[in-house]
Amino acid sequence: MAANLIPGLIVYLLLLISLSVHEWAHGYVAYKFGDPTAAALGRLTLNPLAHVDVVGTVIVPIAMILLAPGFVILGWAKPVPIDPRYFKGRRRVCELLVSLVGPFSNLLLAAFASIISACLVKYFGGNTAALFGLMAWINIALFVFNLVPIPPLDGGYMLKMAFQISDEIYFRISRWGFLILFILINTPFFRSILYACMVGTSNLINALLCGLFKMPQGTLLF
Repeated sequence: MAANLIPGLIVYLLLLISLSVHEWAHGYVAYKFGDPTAAALGRLTLNPLAHVDVVGTVIVPIAMILLAPGFVILGWAKPVPIDPRYFKGRRRVCELLVSLVGPFSNLLLAAFASIISACLVKYFGGNTAALFGLMAWINIALFVFNLVPIPPLDGGYMLKMAFQISDEIYFRISRWGFLILFILINTPFFRSILYACMVGTSNLINALLCGLFKMPQGTLLF
């Protein structure tokens, strides 16, 4: 367990950065659509302390570091409050974009880290690229995980919009969402599906970058 502590801590710090980008992206796009709620509450920041959720940012990631060191560390931050009444434009379109921007900010962060990793692999050797490869893998995991259709994840909000679930019912479901997610994370079947989606996304990014940088397939470190 002690041998996994330092690598786990590194992963945890990278996770905090990635979660902060995710929540900032939600708030920033909502702000651009006219909603000042996140800004008024001090959530338009990349400071991780503003986004910490006791369960998703502390308990779940640390438990996975200690109990499941062979699996990717997952987590989530405190959702950024959004008030769609402020949106200037079609409300449903604005809500959808605000919801999508969170996971896709992680996908962009994964692509950015992957490009740096690819450059380092090609010009400086593999060891220096490991950290950015790890950053890419974490953000791929967050991208896939946050699309799971369970409230309060972004995928759950997309499900709400697709089936026009009322706010009252959605928030009732959300109260049990953390428990459902915690159970699912410890279910081998769910983890295998999640892992397969992550590997598929990773392989796609690897294929694109290896083609772009003219490197053999499988050169990258994630």
